Amino acid sequence: MDRIRIRAAALTAAAALFAVACGGPSGGGTSETLAADQTLRFALQNDVTHLDPGQVDAAVDITFLANVFDGLVKYDEHLKIVPDAAQSLPDVSSDGLTYTFKLRKDVKFSNGDPVTAKDWIYSFTRGLRIQAAYAGNLEAIKGAADVESGAAKTISGLTAPDDYTLKAQLDSPAGFWLSQLAMPTEAMVVDQKVIEGTGDPDSEKWTQNPATYVGTGPFKMTQRVPNSVMEFEPVANWWGGSTGALKKIHVDIGVDDASQVKKFESGGYEIVGMANQAPAPDDVLRYKGDATKSKLLTMFPGARTTGVGFNFVSGPFADKPGATPGDPTSTGGDGPGLPARAAFSQAIDRAQLTDVACAKTITCFPATGGNITKGFKGYLGDNKDPYAKFDVNTAKANLQKAGGATKFNGLTYRYNETGGNTKIAQNLQAQWKANLGVDIQLGASDFPTLEKDRK
Repeated sequence: MDRIRIRAAALTAAAALFAVACGGPSGGGTSETLAADQTLRFALQNDVTHLDPGQVDAAVDITFLANVFDGLVKYDEHLKIVPDAAQSLPDVSSDGLTYTFKLRKDVKFSNGDPVTAKDWIYSFTRGLRIQAAYAGNLEAIKGAADVESGAAKTISGLTAPDDYTLKAQLDSPAGFWLSQLAMPTEAMVVDQKVIEGTGDPDSEKWTQNPATYVGTGPFKMTQRVPNSVMEFEPVANWWGGSTGALKKIHVDIGVDDASQVKKFESGGYEIVGMANQAPAPDDVLRYKGDATKSKLLTMFPGARTTGVGFNFVSGPFADKPGATPGDPTSTGGDGPGLPARAAFSQAIDRAQLTDVACAKTITCFPATGGNITKGFKGYLGDNKDPYAKFDVNTAKANLQKAGGATKFNGLTYRYNETGGNTKIAQNLQAQWKANLGVDIQLGASDFPTLEKDRK
């Protein structure tokens, strides 16, 4: 069985530091006094990679997209799928092949342009045409593969009987499809008129200019200086109702974890840990252990599994030459790379890893039951994944099958240096040395660089 990832730690809780600065209604029927400056300020260590729903592939980017764009459906705070820009959940035919969405007629883009079924068809088609990172969320639609491959310009299974009805015909029943549509990715609607007006509709040029970065969400961009700053403000008379008391969101870019916490403590930021960039483990522990500071530490669910990727195309982890990037199974199944991947996974003591990298398991716990996080359907059960079981002897035996330690010495483990990733990388490096005798180099970078390197 091919494995793309070593499941190192399932993130079950994210951490953030909050300073109450914006005020709001209290539970006792009275109102707190609003701060004079209704600006929410926080920082990112690295710039966002993609602000285009058709290109997004990182959790930090999704945070912003989810506030600027809308999908037909979305997940609510309890991870239940609910209508978003659709009037209701779709009508599904008895054979499970046809989904009919009735669209809200009051939805508008932030520039005032109306949203019709044609905009949804354009958005879905564009996402497939540019081969979006999450294009798989649309591939269930009949004809989607033809657009993705370039064989067709339109999705044969996607039609608009009228301006406010969208009908999708699937290739085969896919009970999971709504959960894919609910993800804030390329299934969100974009403004065809604005994007085509840039003259380069398949690029991300339109996302870098506040005048053309147009969505249907509650906030709109007002400033964008790459690697420096972003600012957003509420959309006036937003179709979805109240956007709250905030007047502006200010995001500094290029601020390391320690500096973020320092500025938070001096009153310069209201939040540390926004956009999936949690405070460093040491800071989480410091706040958790302090009676006063602990009141500023908020823990919330973050259902996700973090893992280590392998190169399936070439090198000692590949089964044989010729794998298609993104499709490791194209080599024909298990091969010589399997014992290598198994060795590196079984040599990890996940209890030690999560103790070091996850603030003594406050923010995550060992993932020993498969890719799906504990608490969700599909979780295999604690310690049910044989490749996630810490077993040094078996790991060493598998390493010998794969060619021995010298074959792997000098390989580089590349990672995004934000949050607790550095501690994770350092612990993995130490465990692979202690348990396998392999010397692995570490290559830290910002996320955009990592994304380019791993392609």
